[in-house]
Amino acid sequence: MLYMTANQNEFDSPRKIRLEEAASGAELYKICFGGDMGDEDESARPTRRGGWYVITRRGQVVSQLGLSHSQVELYGSRLRIGSIGGVSTHPDYREQGLAGRLLAHSAHVFAEEGARLMLISGGRGLYTRLGNVPAMRLAGYTLKAAPHPSPLTPGVIIRSLDTADLQTCARLYHSEPVRFVRRPEEFNGALHYNRGWLIEQDDAPRAYLLLFTPWEYMDGPEQGVREVTEYAGSRLALVEGMRQALSGVNPLQPPIHELRLSVPWQDVDFLQLLDGFSQPLGMVNLHWHTMRLVNFPGLRHDLAGYIQARLPKELRRGLRFEQSGPLQADPQLGPTSDGRMAITWEGSRKGVERLELSSAEMTALVMGSCSPLPALRGALGEIVPALFPLPSFLPGINYR
Repeated sequence: MLYMTANQNEFDSPRKIRLEEAASGAELYKICFGGDMGDEDESARPTRRGGWYVITRRGQVVSQLGLSHSQVELYGSRLRIGSIGGVSTHPDYREQGLAGRLLAHSAHVFAEEGARLMLISGGRGLYTRLGNVPAMRLAGYTLKAAPHPSPLTPGVIIRSLDTADLQTCARLYHSEPVRFVRRPEEFNGALHYNRGWLIEQDDAPRAYLLLFTPWEYMDGPEQGVREVTEYAGSRLALVEGMRQALSGVNPLQPPIHELRLSVPWQDVDFLQLLDGFSQPLGMVNLHWHTMRLVNFPGLRHDLAGYIQARLPKELRRGLRFEQSGPLQADPQLGPTSDGRMAITWEGSRKGVERLELSSAEMTALVMGSCSPLPALRGALGEIVPALFPLPSFLPGINYR
């Protein structure tokens, strides 16, 4: 591919897209992703937070990404998250650091707008060179059709979800202790095309599953393979519903021959039930996403209730989260250019204890990588494993 080398002064600084640039941004999205980004004017309408950020050259959008905000409920505390998607650079202007400039700018925007964590939809090398890391531990399962090995629970039935089930799904979802803060209407897209099941027992809704066809089966003949993107409700009902679907007792159209699902590490009851039903594939990090803490002291504030529930007063009182240095590493200089984050604890008689890591390493520790926690003693030896990793809150509608 022939790249167009331009003087860096010809590119403007990262900024919000303007209304007159909306058509150019939509065209770039189509070039890079092969699809329509929707209402192009909507992307350029002023927003209080988030929105589309661009780099232009001679009035044309040559690199862009979209920013959005959300919150996650973690056992009563709310973590504020900034999400990035649609990262795209015109093929003629790649290899010139434009996406890296946009990502670095986005980290500052998110920090200023109140986000604590930056979540990027993608796992390519550029993101990791900037210090974003794969995290969130999930256990994978592949469940295959087979005659049921034990009697099935009476009174359990499965049916396809539709838009009439919106309030039911919202109620079940809002009972989950770890979840996105979500309006009921956000379920509409997932329920429009019968992309899930409601599991009922004795005529009462107990749980639901949202499903999609894995990418490798999208364009081929129907194979009866589905991946679970979200679930909520009774874990016993979920397992029983999946058993019945795979045994053919509850006929579904099309018949299901294989179910794939990922379960967050903290969902212990569900993991134990599934272990009796299928062989786990092991723990992995969340696929195709990278993340990075952008406001570590702010995270301490967001998690006040979570911390109070897990630590005694004498450990909470002297606990601080600290941060210094750049919000993103320099991709040319590598890990040595990364910022620093520290967990410190000061006791009245025991002095100060401190765990200092690079921002990337602290993100992996806090959000849950597959690497073991560092060996710590003293008060931090109690504090760190009591708090981290945080519960995993993906996948789900907000992930897909």
